[in-house]
Amino acid sequence: MRAREIAAAALGMGSPRMSGAMPSGHFGTRMPEQMYLITAASAVLDGQDLGNPVRLAENPVIGAVAVPARGVLVIGGGRWRIRTPDVSAR
Repeated sequence: MRAREIAAAALGMGSPRMSGAMPSGHFGTRMPEQMYLITAASAVLDGQDLGNPVRLAENPVIGAVAVPARGVLVIGGGRWRIRTPDVSAR
């Protein structure tokens, strides 16, 4: 997992974490298998051009998990711990 974090930093994605707690309280691990950097894209919202993709100075955070600081398409998997044992019995 640490090797993936080092590779992400080398690709200019900042310091994304591959594991951590989400706002729901679930703890999990992301396991990317392939990563494609987004170098060009376009988006329009209500007729307004949203501009080009940029690299942020700091990684955005969701819960306790830092996500990439630049646009990236990630293909892979993940595992999240179920918080209550009775849910997994369903």
